[in-house]
Amino acid sequence: MSPSLRRGLLSGALAASVSAICLFAYWLTHGSGPFWQDSGLFLAALRAGGGLLPPGYPVYLILGRPFVALFEMLLPGRPFAEAGNMFSAVWASLAAGLTCLSILTLQRSGYRFFSSEPARMEPASWSNWSGAWLAGVFTGLSYSLWFQALTAEAYALNAFFTAAVLFLAISL
Repeated sequence: MSPSLRRGLLSGALAASVSAICLFAYWLTHGSGPFWQDSGLFLAALRAGGGLLPPGYPVYLILGRPFVALFEMLLPGRPFAEAGNMFSAVWASLAAGLTCLSILTLQRSGYRFFSSEPARMEPASWSNWSGAWLAGVFTGLSYSLWFQALTAEAYALNAFFTAAVLFLAISL
């Protein structure tokens, strides 16, 4: 196995462990009913298939309806609001995993932002791996992201897209 493939697999496993830990924490603390503010509106829109206030959050509805249907199929009898809340939890945990990957990329030996020259590929130290892992877990378990992971709103999905754009900007 080549060193770059091995490093990629280890990075992916590290990010997956961050996402799994955060998702487990969210599962332990999630609510089975709607939360105050706009959470009820998002749940009603997921149930009805639309009707959210402007701008309507079409990406949230396009991704949320199949997730809720799959959740109800896999866990029948669970409250509908629980499915909507867990939809947010999945996106928040993925955002935490992407944060871990972004930090691993930034800590790579020889990394230069927007460089056209290939970076030197030296093995990462344990401090790099543990620092990226801790940063991902702390991001996922921070009050702001944890709070948004427990309610059916678009903030966790937006956090994922923000983390994805930052990761792509750093990686490319």
